[in-house]
Amino acid sequence: MITLQDIRVAKKRLSPYLSPTPILHSDVVDDLVGAHVSFKAESLQLTGSFKIRGALNALLSLSDDSKTRGVIAYSSGNHGKALAYAGKLLGVRVTLVLSNTISEQKLTSIRSLGAEVQIYDPVHENRVEVTDRMSKTRGLAIIPPYELAEVITGQGTCALEIFEQLKYMPDAIFIPIGGGGLIAGMSIASKETNPDVEIVGVEPDTANDQQISFKIKKRVRIEDKDMNTICEGLRTNEPGELAFPYILRNVDSMITASDKSVRRAMRLIWDELKLVVEPAGALTLASLLENRELAKSYKSIVLVVCGGNISMDDYLVALDG
Repeated sequence: MITLQDIRVAKKRLSPYLSPTPILHSDVVDDLVGAHVSFKAESLQLTGSFKIRGALNALLSLSDDSKTRGVIAYSSGNHGKALAYAGKLLGVRVTLVLSNTISEQKLTSIRSLGAEVQIYDPVHENRVEVTDRMSKTRGLAIIPPYELAEVITGQGTCALEIFEQLKYMPDAIFIPIGGGGLIAGMSIASKETNPDVEIVGVEPDTANDQQISFKIKKRVRIEDKDMNTICEGLRTNEPGELAFPYILRNVDSMITASDKSVRRAMRLIWDELKLVVEPAGALTLASLLENRELAKSYKSIVLVVCGGNISMDDYLVALDG
């Protein structure tokens, strides 16, 4: 059972390595949605996303023997980049299992950090099976992107940071969901700090395995062919087994947003905050633009801007649709 105390310990463990990311604000966005909106800019975190919180916490928690042997992980990109950076920082050898659909920008960035890369074809191979096989063959510890307590506790530090920075408790926090590690950790930290804070999960409308699962309280799997969204980092097939019980316990609601709204949100974030974010990073704002009545039901909202790892070419393509 992961607790608030576990997340506090993780925050202290990470503090020598990570600085707080800023909270930004736009009066224009407030007027558009009818509430006071704060943006937690995790796109400005080391390695360009919140993922460094969980990856670094996981490596710092390893035994000396595991650090010597090295680690392996599967990733859609941001977790891989974060783990590669953490490995370089701590002197731990990192191997990453990456899809052949990964963007060239993310792949180049990961390789520049010294990680060994194993490319797999998601049409014919399962990334978890590839990772398990290589782990057993080489004796490497697996650091999955969301199926590990140390990763979830690391991600949860984002919520504690928000509360320290705001000096008040927001009515709601909107959090993007892929496998569920971020929302699981942040919801634990939030609800154990103040049960009245509402946690709203946000998914792409064409990759909403979490929303479907949340409604029936059972993990549901969506096939790759059915997930057609520009939010590359959120194309997960099903909720994480470890994270899902915390999501059921602590999350108040699940909503979705379309790619069209994501594109609009990306433009708005650039215009108002001068941030270049990947599509997944704009998803929470996109959900507010589509759910104005929900937004107006809160006085204060925090939106987690989860990442900014995108090349300018891909950014412009995403905007053009």
